[in-house]
Amino acid sequence: MFLAVVIRRLTRLLPVCIVLSIAMGVQSARAQGPAQWKSEWPRTDLSRATVPLGQIRSVIGKDRISAIDKPRFAPVRSAA
Repeated sequence: MFLAVVIRRLTRLLPVCIVLSIAMGVQSARAQGPAQWKSEWPRTDLSRATVPLGQIRSVIGKDRISAIDKPRFAPVRSAA
């Protein structure tokens, strides 16, 4: 009974959490731009870009995606 109440409340909060996470992602994308890219990729010549830099949206900065150190593989049958 208690678990059902908790699950019901969490499912009500899920849309709010999704909207907030999208909004925060948009804000971080706006915060990153060519000035930050120059500090993250100092050896990259941004003047040679064929696309205007203002049209590029970056959500995740350099080296912010964690590596998969110990992947676990499963047979297709068990994954389905």
